[in-house]
Amino acid sequence: MPDLTVRSLLQRMLIDILHPHCSYHLYANYVYRLPKSEPASRHWCHAPLVIDYDSLWRAEFGPDALVCELTLSQQLPQPARCISIPYQQIYRISRRLNGHQTAHRQDLLYSNMSKVYLAQN
Repeated sequence: MPDLTVRSLLQRMLIDILHPHCSYHLYANYVYRLPKSEPASRHWCHAPLVIDYDSLWRAEFGPDALVCELTLSQQLPQPARCISIPYQQIYRISRRLNGHQTAHRQDLLYSNMSKVYLAQN
């Protein structure tokens, strides 16, 4: 069963990133799938993801994972990649607010460092 705290924070993220001054940093082990021309190619990655309005496309909440299309680089043009982020592999979520009237602020919303070294299926 997925961690309900993680899932509710991800749902909140989808609403928050509609604002251009908000981004999320998601730390997880996730599966990166190559284009459909290579369907058997999938790779486990362990890297932070920066998620904002311009980078996230077509997010779906599955029973065990968030599946989305995400641009992995801030340098455009960059094609979106299909990424599967298992809820049980997410170990840290932070929200960053960039305002023209306020200094940059980053809030740690979730942290469970025991998940950093989970086995990858």
